[in-house]
Amino acid sequence: MKQLIYILLTSITILMLASCSRTLDDISKWESTGNHLKLIEALEDSDPSIGIAAAEALGTLQTPEAILPLAACLNQTNELLITTAVQALAHLEHPNTITPLTAALRLEQPAAQAIAIEALGAMKATGAIPILGELISSADAQQKMLIITVFEEIASPTATPYLIDQLKQGAPALQAASAQALGQTGGKGAVEALIKTLASDNRATTQAALTALIKIGKEAVHPLIQALRSESQQIRNQTLTALRKMEAVPTRGADSIWFRLAAAAQQLKEEIEPALIQRIALEKWTGTLLDAAAHPNEIIRNHAVTALEKMGKLALDSAFERAEALNLSWFEERNSWPGAPSWRIDLWGAISALHPTRSRSPNFQIPQLIEKLESPETRANSIQTLQAYAPHARLPLIAALNQTPLALAEQAALLLSEPIQPDALQPLMQRVTFELDRNHSLVESPLNEALQRFNAPEAEEVLTRIRPNTERALRCFERHFTNARAISAEKIETKSQQQERYRIGYISTGRVEDFTLTFIYTNIGRWIIQPELPNQLP
Repeated sequence: MKQLIYILLTSITILMLASCSRTLDDISKWESTGNHLKLIEALEDSDPSIGIAAAEALGTLQTPEAILPLAACLNQTNELLITTAVQALAHLEHPNTITPLTAALRLEQPAAQAIAIEALGAMKATGAIPILGELISSADAQQKMLIITVFEEIASPTATPYLIDQLKQGAPALQAASAQALGQTGGKGAVEALIKTLASDNRATTQAALTALIKIGKEAVHPLIQALRSESQQIRNQTLTALRKMEAVPTRGADSIWFRLAAAAQQLKEEIEPALIQRIALEKWTGTLLDAAAHPNEIIRNHAVTALEKMGKLALDSAFERAEALNLSWFEERNSWPGAPSWRIDLWGAISALHPTRSRSPNFQIPQLIEKLESPETRANSIQTLQAYAPHARLPLIAALNQTPLALAEQAALLLSEPIQPDALQPLMQRVTFELDRNHSLVESPLNEALQRFNAPEAEEVLTRIRPNTERALRCFERHFTNARAISAEKIETKSQQQERYRIGYISTGRVEDFTLTFIYTNIGRWIIQPELPNQLP
């Protein structure tokens, strides 16, 4: 009897369990009818497939009441159930899912993590950024990229430090993505990090950084302007591009000068542009130009130095103060250089002392090279070297025109007259006048030759004190008859010491002609053309 009762009870229990067992058809029915309570209960079913189906259905229904039960599934052991529960939470798109989704970031299942990361980004969950930041350091490349993309989507400055880290040490693709994301997040340190990235060897990264800086806009303008001073050519060039695209090109003051100097370096303007120098010098930003004179880039440095020299005495005090602070013995010895003491030597020496790599600067040889111009034994090599150093030697050569031996001044004058250095004209006229006042004949002197090369109207008064030669006759003819092409000048012998005559050969309307030009020595000691030249050639 007892055995029969036991069999009956067992059978009843099995029938009851069978009647309570859930099936996938039940899950489908409850989903279609919106019975979220039954689905929530099914999450704890002993059959994992039922729980997985229930979680998926709850995600489809987007039922807020399912948030906590779904969150509880993250503690289950079945990986597919956990991943499906995370997916369901993501589908809910409810603010209250942020906490469990953030917790899901610490799961060991990469698929579940990826779902949570994307969902948090879609909801712009700023609170999740610190955990995402922790995760990115140990994530694989694919997950790093996903997190960076989410940071860009959230667009919060809280993510900036993590993006900067990836910008510094990530692979090129991650660096480019991080730069792009920083354009959305902004934040402390973003602009500075992006500017440094402009020097990247990876073109995509550089372009992403440039685009991000432009997107950040006004906040990036001042740091970009400061970056015009960078030693990196690539940073300066990209900065110029950014400022132009942002329509933020500085138009006045020190920033404007740096922009123009950086632009000159970008265009590789090795030859000094007079118009640019004139504009920069007129603005009289001495301190800025002295900073630029110490810049490692040769084009920036040379343009700044030329502008300072153009400013002349106005730049002397500031340049002198900086040079003295360096305590260079070379600079302290300047008063022993040819032409010293002279403000030109003081200014040139002070600017030269600022050179960032003095051992490679040609300037430090120039005073000795000028000194060697005096001796015929050392002259040829010095001239050749000084011609190569021409842009750097202008001021000390001008200084050497005066207070120096005549032979040295003559060679300095020739160097300054080919090519013409306009600032040398007045000092050269001063030296020529000095020699004439001492009754020195300068007919064959290089001083005379150099002064004639300037072909300057203001030099005529001085030149009339010197007995003419063929070069003088030729130049006077060409200056007066601008439409004729002179081809020769021949001296005509005369008996008078007060007269010099020259036959000038020229081409006019396709024919070779000649013209006689006569100089007369007046009673006031001047050689003048007499008779005066006609307006037109015969």
